[in-house]
Amino acid sequence: MELFQARVYGKDGARGIPYDHLALRVEGRWLADVGFGEHSAHPLDLDGPCEQKDPGGVFLVKAAADGTEGDLDVLRDGVPAYRLQTRPRALADFRTGRGGTAPARRRSRPPTRRCGSTVPSSASRSAGCP
Repeated sequence: MELFQARVYGKDGARGIPYDHLALRVEGRWLADVGFGEHSAHPLDLDGPCEQKDPGGVFLVKAAADGTEGDLDVLRDGVPAYRLQTRPRALADFRTGRGGTAPARRRSRPPTRRCGSTVPSSASRSAGCP
């Protein structure tokens, strides 16, 4: 498992601060994002070049729109959700973002917890597009 930092896109299309969000790469190819609120119910295939249908919407993971090498944009229903940097990070790196030592903030909604999501086996998802 590797920790990635992400910058969440706001409603105005601008990205938030660095380390605004943490996402996990599991077993080398699956993006597990359990703390984003309304997002995918199942891990997303980072190697999948096509749209991925999920109970939470239709997701697409693609190279960053501005060409930043190694960065990925995660789109939900065609709208950018966040920019993911694929360089692994340490948990301590996130203390400078919205959590850790940053000033306390109030949540507008309770944190989301997803139970029962598992990483799909390679056999359950095809490498190609449907």
